[in-house]
Amino acid sequence: MNLRRPSLRERLRGNGSGQGVLLPGHGRRRISLVESFNYAVEGIIHVLRTHRNMRLHFAAALVVLVLALVLGVSRIELIVLLISIAFVLIAEMINSAIEAAIDVATSSFDPLAKLAKDIAAGAVLIASINAVAVGYLVFSGQVQESGDNIVDRLRDAPAKLTIIALAIVVILVIATKALTGRGTPLRGGLPSGHAAVAFAAWMAVTQMLDPTPWAGDVRPFLIRSSSQFRSVPPPALESAQWASEFNEVKALGRATGSTRTDQQTYVARWWQSAPVFSWNEVARQLITRTDLNAADSARLLALQNMAGADASINCWNDKYHFDFWRPWNAIPRAGEDNNPATVPDPAWAALITAPYPEWTSGHNCLDAANTTVLRMFFGDDPVGGPFEITSFAVNPGGPAVRTFDTFTQPLTELIEARIWAGLHYRSADVAGQTLGRNVANYGAANYLQPVGN
Repeated sequence: MNLRRPSLRERLRGNGSGQGVLLPGHGRRRISLVESFNYAVEGIIHVLRTHRNMRLHFAAALVVLVLALVLGVSRIELIVLLISIAFVLIAEMINSAIEAAIDVATSSFDPLAKLAKDIAAGAVLIASINAVAVGYLVFSGQVQESGDNIVDRLRDAPAKLTIIALAIVVILVIATKALTGRGTPLRGGLPSGHAAVAFAAWMAVTQMLDPTPWAGDVRPFLIRSSSQFRSVPPPALESAQWASEFNEVKALGRATGSTRTDQQTYVARWWQSAPVFSWNEVARQLITRTDLNAADSARLLALQNMAGADASINCWNDKYHFDFWRPWNAIPRAGEDNNPATVPDPAWAALITAPYPEWTSGHNCLDAANTTVLRMFFGDDPVGGPFEITSFAVNPGGPAVRTFDTFTQPLTELIEARIWAGLHYRSADVAGQTLGRNVANYGAANYLQPVGN
């Protein structure tokens, strides 16, 4: 009698009796590429559905990716995290495959079978310990710096945002399909894997670009056209002015190793606040302080906000008219400007970045428009002493509320702050304030004029 136990392949395919199971991809026809992916993803879903540890690993991976997104890890740190996550998931799947193969091969206790399972489980343990160590090394320093502006950090890492968003969506789609058991991994059922991944990709890519390019073509409230006050062009790349402003922001505006002081870093972050909130707050303070009547208050707020809106429209029209490169783009590629006084730095990164063109400074356009109208009603030095501005930036590194004696003070500081942030060249800030003043003066001269006594 032949007592040899049939092999796993013999048991699956049959031992000559013709009663075996037809394996996917063997026998009658060649499977398509889509079917190959389906089989692979079905394997992931099966492990996720039937193995508690795999569900824990998926949950941990999701938490790690969200933390990486929120804390703004570097490119290298993200690569290490992704490799560690993949290492753990692969080890767990291999372990599950070995367990399944052994269970098929033997139905009774076998010391060698137990040893094989133990070794496979040990591989998962090593991968998990490594992942914990990597996570600690990456996140321990990041958590200590968690007081930084999280919104800015997200905006400063568009490429990483894309990768992390796609990874999170893939994990959630696979997990949901494992729980619902509907459809195949790549077609049918809810949620749609194709739609989810495509939407995640679209949302992530739009974060790399200007989310408001349409603003430059909006019909303005006061000025005749969205390009009425076209700014002077940026300095020529071969000029001494370009080299001077380039090197100024290169030294002061870099994220690390800059010549900025701590106070300058705080001020740069403090100004990452929406001007429409800040200057309407100031207007309300001064209206209350001076007992401005209802009619004049309404005229002030209407002129201030319409001038600010039109300054933004004209500014965004300028941005796409000139389409000039920002420091974060120009400094690593300085070799392309044909100016011997500018030297490229491939590792240079700005303290704060923005996804739309440089020329002119949008913040300066808005602030100048608002303060020009406020000066018409209260002068440069408002009656009653200093006024307060509240920054809506998240944890700028100091007090959110600061006081100023005149409107000239914040405008002067803002020009420097955008350089310290690495966002703009000096002349782009100056041109922005010129545009904002022109819009406000035109609006006040042509609309909402007092009538009667």
